[in-house]
Amino acid sequence: MIPKIQFDKKVVPPPRIATTRFGVSKLAVAWLILGVMLMPGCATTTEPTALADPKVAATMTLGEAKETIERGFLWSFGTPDSNPEVAIEFGSDRYCGYNRYSDGRLVKGCGCPLEKLQPTVFMEPVSINDGKRNGYKVLLTCSWGWHQVFLPTLNDAKKVAAAMLRYSNSTQRERQDWDVLQQQEFNMVAAKYRAENPKPVMDENQHRASIMATTAVRENRFSDAVIIYEDALKQAPWWPGGHFNVALLLRSLNYYNEAIDHMQKYLALVPNAQDARAAQDKIYEWQSEMQGAQQK
Repeated sequence: MIPKIQFDKKVVPPPRIATTRFGVSKLAVAWLILGVMLMPGCATTTEPTALADPKVAATMTLGEAKETIERGFLWSFGTPDSNPEVAIEFGSDRYCGYNRYSDGRLVKGCGCPLEKLQPTVFMEPVSINDGKRNGYKVLLTCSWGWHQVFLPTLNDAKKVAAAMLRYSNSTQRERQDWDVLQQQEFNMVAAKYRAENPKPVMDENQHRASIMATTAVRENRFSDAVIIYEDALKQAPWWPGGHFNVALLLRSLNYYNEAIDHMQKYLALVPNAQDARAAQDKIYEWQSEMQGAQQK
């Protein structure tokens, strides 16, 4: 039996760090699963800063860069506040973001092309989230303006800045090829799983992840639960329940593309599951919500 998260109430994504409204464009980076505070404008500062380290960026694979960015952004998105900014999304050529307003509208807007990003790290901590905690700022600039991202430590800020540099230095073809390779590798995992009899069973690592993630959900730590499941799925990509649960969590955080991807993987692993129809319908619902946001 596939263990799945049971929500006692409708999951409401946690509110976000305060920020200004973007207008036409929004910060977001496709995938990712990490927290941010985003603000556009014209930046001038006398604070001590450092450019993203190209040597660190050069040591990262594209996948490592993507994961670093996603998890850094989740730190900020998982923090209670009143900001409507709810998610980011990496595309093959630019980053986009979603705003959910009090009237229920979900609005998507896209920022500057990835190759034009220039990450800069601010070396001193600043007070954020209405003074409830400190964070280190990474400034992402391009020709028309800037966005700022906050991370819990200076080391985290430097890593995210380097990851952004690595990602922006990649070509669109490289990013697309990486996506294709990841899908091909999973297709082999799914085919092997479907052919196995008996099926692999949850080991202690998956059981531990399931308990820890369920506890995190109960405490409204949705971002933590996402990371717990994703770490477990690195070791056991054949785990249907892990894909199902992280899909629900990602949707609760408005990460539509990632949610759809994991739900599709769930169906690829267990196409004849009793809830296969309901799982596919969830994908259709999320696709419709994405389409509605893009039409705003």
